[in-house]
Amino acid sequence: MGPRKNRQLGLVGSALDSALSRLGLSGRLAQQRAVTRWPEVVGPQIAASTRAVAVRDGILFVATKSSTWAHELIFRKKAIMEALERELGRGVLTDIRFQARGFSDPVEPEEADGLPAPDRSEWSQIALTDADKAVLEEALEGVSDPDLRARLERVWVDSLRIRRWKEAHGWARCTRCGLPHRGESELCGICRPRGARA
Repeated sequence: MGPRKNRQLGLVGSALDSALSRLGLSGRLAQQRAVTRWPEVVGPQIAASTRAVAVRDGILFVATKSSTWAHELIFRKKAIMEALERELGRGVLTDIRFQARGFSDPVEPEEADGLPAPDRSEWSQIALTDADKAVLEEALEGVSDPDLRARLERVWVDSLRIRRWKEAHGWARCTRCGLPHRGESELCGICRPRGARA
């Protein structure tokens, strides 16, 4: 493509951006990109078990195929938000909500790695370490409502047990965020730059 065509495309893009801003649609368009770009941002492993459903009031709603995945992604939320900010820009999203809904059309990961998937009957028996208990206490420190505290504690305990199960079954530990992941890479699919191979 020649310089003249590039300049024309640049002018069209600028005009389109300007028109969307005047109509108040640029923010909504960026939010919609969070839904459409979800698989590329989180990588094939997470994309195979999740669906970005919608964005409402700056909150991205993500359906997971199981409560196990919803718990896992709570631990990865900060890294996912950072990856989405790199893709969409700052301030487009304010939060992500993971909902265990299940779905019937799972996307297969690009490569099967042979690692076992967590099963509730196995991970629910894992005892937490003293370090896990300290993390749990710190996380719940400011929660005074007893019902909310009990619910949050169940979620955190399940998430910590799943994490320990994965570590015991050969999942690699991400050198950036510290969470277990499938693959040979030092970084998990969220922390790894987009386009880099696992």
